[in-house]
Amino acid sequence: MKLTGLYLTLIAVFFALFSGCSGNGDGDPTSIELSTTWIAMTTSETRQLEATIYSDGNIVDADIEWISGDNSIATVSGGVISPVDTGIVEITALSGAIESEPCSVHIAEEWILYSDGTQLRVITPDNDRDMAIPGTALSEYDIDGPMVWLENGIAYHTLAPFNYSYLWYRPFGSEQAHMVTGDTIEPIYDIRPNLTGGIFLTVYQDIHTLNPSQTFSQYINADHLYYTRSGVKLEDFDISPDGASFVSACRLGTSPRFVLFDLDGAASEPTDTLPVAYMASCPRFNPTGDKIAYGYATTVGRVWLIETSGGSAVNIISEGQEVAGLDWSPDGTRLVMCIRNMVNEYELWIGDPETGATQKLTNAESSSERYFPQWVD
Repeated sequence: MKLTGLYLTLIAVFFALFSGCSGNGDGDPTSIELSTTWIAMTTSETRQLEATIYSDGNIVDADIEWISGDNSIATVSGGVISPVDTGIVEITALSGAIESEPCSVHIAEEWILYSDGTQLRVITPDNDRDMAIPGTALSEYDIDGPMVWLENGIAYHTLAPFNYSYLWYRPFGSEQAHMVTGDTIEPIYDIRPNLTGGIFLTVYQDIHTLNPSQTFSQYINADHLYYTRSGVKLEDFDISPDGASFVSACRLGTSPRFVLFDLDGAASEPTDTLPVAYMASCPRFNPTGDKIAYGYATTVGRVWLIETSGGSAVNIISEGQEVAGLDWSPDGTRLVMCIRNMVNEYELWIGDPETGATQKLTNAESSSERYFPQWVD
């Protein structure tokens, strides 16, 4: 009995000393940490901020009051930021007398997502605000090729040794990007949003689908395979606005083609072929889905337009040495383009598909690597 009593006494002393060292508990707040201190969003989006409250280094439960520095720009309730107008506003969290560091929220009607080669950036189409996206700077890997702005984050591609690829994801609610797979992937040609959630991506010659917010310790496997076709190499591609079909740059023997498919998983079937010239790249449906713009490089960078119903392609824009990537504005009146210049740098340009007029976004950073910009609304 005496031994049992001694053990009970020691256990009681242990819990008295250490019960506040882990887990949620009580205590006066001493600091508040936000999940991110930088957000870029459009006027059509909302963002969720999270706050963690500490008492002398231990996580505790406590009431939180959310404060917007300017309710005419954005309001905040329960950590959900709702835009009211364009501009910049600071969001903070309060618990008692303790206040968090502010989260700087940048709101625009539209953003253009692009890369300077080492990190992701956003710029407004009017060439006004240009910013690096925190957490995407990579000293070891060059950002190259496709990138896509999703509901909760950005999926993007970086170069890996031996022409392989890495797939990355940067959540909006965090300031740290993570590698989606623990190893290199065979070459990724394009990444597009899956309208039902997650992404589609062409890996080597097939289309896969997955949720990039997850991580996979091994190579993307057959569980992620969405579509493959014997003898056909699928490269750059796009999903139609209604989600019913996709177009892909294909190699059918030695003849390049844009092939239209219905979007039906393993049962997808070609519905039409659109003849294009060799080196055609980055096909993108216009917002109404009846036309496809694409890049083409010879000695002059060109954007071509072809109707999904067929016919001949028309050269609508000529600029620089190569049009490496492009995307439509949400209203279909303009195109944003990644243009290679005379010294092999890639620059961001806006083009008018009706008149062919172009304008360089002079505040955008140049890149040593090609990329596929995205116009976000």
